[in-house]
Amino acid sequence: MKRYLIITGYFIFFWIVIPVVIYFLSKFLDKSIFDGREISDIWLIPGCIIALCGFLMLLRTVYQFKRQSGEYPISATPPQKIIRRDVFIVWRHPIYLFASITLFGVCLALRSYSSLCMIFPAFMILVSLYVFREELILLKRFGKEYLFYRNIVNLVIPHLHQWLKIPGFIIFKICFRIKVKNKENIPESLPFFVISGHRHYFDPFIISYAVPCPLKHISTFEMFRNPVNRKIFTWFGAIPRRRFEKDISGLQKIIAALKNGYPICIFPEGGRSWTGQLRPFKPEALKLLKRFKDIPVLPVRIEGNYHSWPRWADSLMRSDITVTLEKPVFIDPKMGLEELQDFLLQMVKPRDEMEAGKACQSKNRINHLSKVIYRCPVCNSIQPPAEILPDTLKCGSCSSKFVLGSDFMLESYIKDQKKTESIHSIYNSIRIKYSDISSLLNEENYRDGKKYISQDEKLVYMAPGQLWIENKTIFVKHIKGLCVLSDKSLTITDNERSQVIPLAEIGAVTIESNYKLQIYNEIIKTLYQITFDNDSALKWQDILSCILENQYNKQIITR
Repeated sequence: MKRYLIITGYFIFFWIVIPVVIYFLSKFLDKSIFDGREISDIWLIPGCIIALCGFLMLLRTVYQFKRQSGEYPISATPPQKIIRRDVFIVWRHPIYLFASITLFGVCLALRSYSSLCMIFPAFMILVSLYVFREELILLKRFGKEYLFYRNIVNLVIPHLHQWLKIPGFIIFKICFRIKVKNKENIPESLPFFVISGHRHYFDPFIISYAVPCPLKHISTFEMFRNPVNRKIFTWFGAIPRRRFEKDISGLQKIIAALKNGYPICIFPEGGRSWTGQLRPFKPEALKLLKRFKDIPVLPVRIEGNYHSWPRWADSLMRSDITVTLEKPVFIDPKMGLEELQDFLLQMVKPRDEMEAGKACQSKNRINHLSKVIYRCPVCNSIQPPAEILPDTLKCGSCSSKFVLGSDFMLESYIKDQKKTESIHSIYNSIRIKYSDISSLLNEENYRDGKKYISQDEKLVYMAPGQLWIENKTIFVKHIKGLCVLSDKSLTITDNERSQVIPLAEIGAVTIESNYKLQIYNEIIKTLYQITFDNDSALKWQDILSCILENQYNKQIITR
């Protein structure tokens, strides 16, 4: 009974008494000080609109407060947890904010000089003092948890990522008709990790759309090479990590972000999938999660993203996307890396039954699929199939055709028999094997390429391309010519000068974007980047991986 009396008293005082007092006080002051003068009536309609919008948002805030905490916004019955949903992830004290906006609109609608010049400023001073006092009380009550919340949520002006959600909401709804499921699984306490599979260039933005907290995304250093990009991604809170060496600076930034209460988003694969099937997780990512075993991990499953921007495509396509937030988990530090990978993979791996309902809605789907299907599955010709718009690959040697359906399955007619396979299945069937190495070049190319290697080397493959060498944070153009691969070295030459990379010194062969082959020399700590005029970077990665694994017994990094 006492509780209901308190609630009723607060309601009467704040929602009836104070507005009535403000109204009559403004009338009295207008007559006493301003001789009954009124502001121009052009402010009546804007004032009513501002007051109505502020009041509706105030009602929504009270509703969300009650829904999330189980209590009314009354200091005598404070909530037992910090609310981080809806408007409370945008503003720390939205009730006071929208009450102030409502009052400002009312003052304009009343066309009262005293309301605008005296009552509203006095109200804002009192609210500011009360907010300051309440912040101290909340810090004392919730301690570090509220400090985390205060670091990521502003009082009045929302963070940049909140503003970006306005156009993001429109774009994602139009292009992807995105749906978010199980938002109630977002951890109540901060910080936490977010992990997901990576199949779409916009995956970080998709996850930021689904998880309302300002996330810190761990990104490759490649995104920070350009000064403009570095400024933008730093502004967005991304944390760069170098691939080929111990990155103490990146780890320190991750630890600092966690201490400040920021959720950290990780794509454990380390790069986007080529075929739609998730790849093995990086050991470094798994070790990071094990290191912070007391921080919960929120697994995010995304379906449909591969159908709208697969890695091999150079442009965005349309597809419906569903984001499912799984229940958060704590990592058992006793788990081995392989066991931990399997455990997490089951939660973020797209479900076949969900993917079956997704389809690419763009007509022109072929979009450089030959970067993955880089040779014919029928005759094994090393030349990439021709791309025929809107959806066909055609082999120039045996004339076999493969039609890409809206579900990204490839249909072929071989000897009058229809066959349907996934991109992943076909890629595995055409992927360069060590037994293929000796037959990659035709006789004419073999003769032409022999002059670029020594007599004790065996020529493997060659293609025109361009070499870049890392210099501090940028790549500097070095040679544009011919890339000649032997069983002992990779030579890039323009006939006047050459750069030789011994295969025995290679520690990593990765691909940035979908066309930049990056080779790391672990002996001299140098990163090379090669772009090919008409050849697939994935083909070159597969060839190099085969040679290094079979001839040098090296398990190199490939992404």
